[in-house]
Amino acid sequence: MKAARQIGFTLVELLVVISIIGLLLALLLPAVQATRESARRVQCANHLKQLSLACLLHESTHGFLPSGGWRWDWAGDPDRGFGRSQPGGWIYSILPYVEQEPLHSQGAGKPYVEKRADLARTCQTPLSILHCPSRRAAIAYPNNETPLNILPIPTAARTDYAANGGMVPVMTDHDAYEVWWNPGNPLGNGDPSFADARDFVWPHPPQYH
Repeated sequence: MKAARQIGFTLVELLVVISIIGLLLALLLPAVQATRESARRVQCANHLKQLSLACLLHESTHGFLPSGGWRWDWAGDPDRGFGRSQPGGWIYSILPYVEQEPLHSQGAGKPYVEKRADLARTCQTPLSILHCPSRRAAIAYPNNETPLNILPIPTAARTDYAANGGMVPVMTDHDAYEVWWNPGNPLGNGDPSFADARDFVWPHPPQYH
């Protein structure tokens, strides 16, 4: 009586199958990556569209486009409105128009000493709308610089997008250079309220006309 024949793959057949699968994966991987990158590009374009619409809503509401703030070393303050009195930059000013009113209002109405902690938390809160998905994730990144009017922060939210607010040229003996709008800090503690003094002279750069 003959023994039953066992059915299976030979080693050569198994290697051939593995080679075919590897070849198919090598052919499909670039297509999958291209599809994913295309989706990220569409998402990035949508972020830019939303930010642009937010700037237009700001202009429609206040009569001017969002300001660039007082310099990179000032955080937004919910009690200082919009325009030249607002230390925060354009991103802070459009937060209410990208469905982030709670983040924009964080710390509102609190004394300056208490408010600094809330403003620090605002600076550490990442938003996906501010990031290009092809570049980096929307997380808080290590930080070495702290704005004057908040508590020190080891990490900070970032953005991959920028806005062009123009520049104010000042002629020197050599060349023209950009002037940052910075009211100074005579109190030494970052409290911007001194800018509300009756004799304070506000600059009036042309981007706010």
